[in-house]
Amino acid sequence: MKLIYTILNFILICGSAQSVIAKETTSNKRVALQQYSWHGELPKQRVVKVFNPFGSISSSNTNHNMIEIGGVIQQIGSIKKPYDVEISDVDGITEIHVVYPEGIKSLSGERIARFDLGIYVPANVTLLMETDFGDIKVKKHRSHLIAYSKSGKIKLGTAGSVQARSESGNIYVDLYAKNWFQTQNISSEKGDVYLSIVNDANVELKLSASDIHSNKLVDYPNIKVNYKNFHGSEHNKVSVVFGRAAQTFNVHTQLGSINLNVLEKPSFNKSAGIARFKTRTYSQ
Repeated sequence: MKLIYTILNFILICGSAQSVIAKETTSNKRVALQQYSWHGELPKQRVVKVFNPFGSISSSNTNHNMIEIGGVIQQIGSIKKPYDVEISDVDGITEIHVVYPEGIKSLSGERIARFDLGIYVPANVTLLMETDFGDIKVKKHRSHLIAYSKSGKIKLGTAGSVQARSESGNIYVDLYAKNWFQTQNISSEKGDVYLSIVNDANVELKLSASDIHSNKLVDYPNIKVNYKNFHGSEHNKVSVVFGRAAQTFNVHTQLGSINLNVLEKPSFNKSAGIARFKTRTYSQ
């Protein structure tokens, strides 16, 4: 698949710097890069779950009516295949698990492998992504996204709905749509949250953080701001109502700040008519 090999080259370039670092820290170990690719049919429920414990996850939409995976594995040491990719259909949902049968560290405590994975699906396919150690990056999407990272950054851009959670990394969300049909949630324990939304959206943002920043809210008569516990409180709570406020978007960070960016138009111009379909909420 042409798309897969294009993405593989991109991941390979990004991974080359990481392999140099690995050579410096494990000078007596052999470092090798391997490529991985797979494609398969779309599941009946049009839902795909990706679990990659050690490595990044990236995604974009494709015009092909199938699931496509491309990845680069950074292998350190002599184990021939320290990883495995398990793909299965569970009740009409495709689950993709990257597993390390020998663990991700050697007996001496050195890491033995890292898998940076890209997954490509058509529009309107719900995508759930989870990683313990790595970033998640999804841009120019027309799908519902659910993302969790324990230690990495999360960067999402979609015309669908968003559920995102991180423990220590920052979260960046770029919303292309104006209307949603379900409550959405973004939360981080230690990271900052950056949210971009168009000024004529129809949603209520419920923001909670120690610091909340925004631009140009007073410039739009259709946007109403209500400050709660704004003075003398550990957490500031701000309600920002856009238009008819047809749905609620909860945004919270325990130790970080929230940065709200109001746009004149979506940063991705293929958003019309998206996010008009509902989806169930899938547990991680």
